[in-house]
Amino acid sequence: MEAGKTGGEQSTGCLRLKVRCSTTKPGQVVAVLGGGDVLHNWGQADDAGPLVLSCVDDLGSVTWPLWTLHDPLPVVRGQTLEYKYLIVREDGHHIVRWETRKPGENRCLVVEDDELSSAMHDDGEFSRIAAPAGQEVMEEEAARFEASARAKVDRHARRAVDKLNRAVSKTVSAEVEASLQPHRRLQRIGKGKQGKCFLVELEDGAHALLKELKNGGRHAYRAEVDALERLSQTPAASAGIVPRFLGAAPQSRQVLMSYFRGTALPDGDLAPALRGPPFSVARALRCWLDIAGAVAQANDMELIHCDVNPWNMLISDGKPTPAPSEVASGETSNGPAACLVDWACARGPNEAARDLPFKKRGDFQPPELLEGRVGPCTDTFGCASTLLWILVKRTRKGLAAELAAGPAALTEHFASAVEEGVSSSTLSTSQSYKEVLTKLAQACCLGMAELWQTRCGLGELCDLVHEALVSVDEIANELGVAALRNGSLQLQSR
Repeated sequence: MEAGKTGGEQSTGCLRLKVRCSTTKPGQVVAVLGGGDVLHNWGQADDAGPLVLSCVDDLGSVTWPLWTLHDPLPVVRGQTLEYKYLIVREDGHHIVRWETRKPGENRCLVVEDDELSSAMHDDGEFSRIAAPAGQEVMEEEAARFEASARAKVDRHARRAVDKLNRAVSKTVSAEVEASLQPHRRLQRIGKGKQGKCFLVELEDGAHALLKELKNGGRHAYRAEVDALERLSQTPAASAGIVPRFLGAAPQSRQVLMSYFRGTALPDGDLAPALRGPPFSVARALRCWLDIAGAVAQANDMELIHCDVNPWNMLISDGKPTPAPSEVASGETSNGPAACLVDWACARGPNEAARDLPFKKRGDFQPPELLEGRVGPCTDTFGCASTLLWILVKRTRKGLAAELAAGPAALTEHFASAVEEGVSSSTLSTSQSYKEVLTKLAQACCLGMAELWQTRCGLGELCDLVHEALVSVDEIANELGVAALRNGSLQLQSR
């Protein structure tokens, strides 16, 4: 920062900067750097990184996409500030990008009485730096010409790539279709919006699932195949918590995967778990932890499911689903209790989500998804919303007031569900069970925060649910022992 000399008496004061930026992704924040010590001398000092702005005001209210520098800058009237905004990671030290790439194209502000009296300066939109007088029209014309030329080049490039893809697909279509294992269709199952699903029988007698995406589902097909292939070596795939990839046919957009014998969560009896006895709650939490663990493994591979919801969570019907090797040997296993399906919306954290098939926000999607942003916290919201549905069969819209009020209000709602479902008053008056409800309420509130910056991670969410599960198991064991003791006393009295 450089101070300009002014005649007469100088007025001093403090100034805060604010700017609007809606292009940040999860884990990123807006910051500012400039000339002089106050603006950290363009970051040249070893201990002087960017000045981080916040999208939460002094009262704790979210102001996104408006970002404000909460630590005011000491300024003098007539002083010239030269600075530029940038996007950095949350640690404040890893620069993602500057608002403009041209060196020397900086914001210049001469501190006047208006800034000193209001103690605030609004810089408008991120990356829109006012051009010097006489250059604005020329720069707009140049930008329009450049955009038009780039669009023309892109159109020619897309046509060339499409023509090449069509030629390649015609050449190798027979070879590609042959990559699917021989199979026989048995029946159509499921109600997928993006395609049809069929139960098929392979040559060795094992059952598998054939998913056939619609003609317009190129993005869905590529996402499903890429996700299942990447997950094929994970423990979740080995355990059957996510489908195992068995083959694909790009020409007909068919994906062959392992078959999970069960029903969608809404069609089963798992929810609402809190209206049942403790062992039913424990079963529900174990199923949820299996799914959340699989999502965490995918997130570790920078793969975001983007559509975790009860309809994509299958619950085992208790009957074994034989694997190909088990059919040959005559042995079967019970398999996992739950399976997370439909990876057709999966994306990487750096991929745009604008081509996802969500025309409006659903009950299990976070707000940033419809803004084209994807990150690990996207799946945290989906998992937490699904947990809430499993516990009380309600969504964020139905419990908006409780979620906004915080864990205490949601705990009261959970307690009411317990009282409605359990005839005995043992659980409703148990202090240890109330602590379980509190942990579950905290998990839902932290995981369903509207702003991804304040949303907890999936690991923290799983830790809270696991702690609740341990307590529920202890309570279930205590009730079971008490029931056995009462039964033996009744037999003795007879």
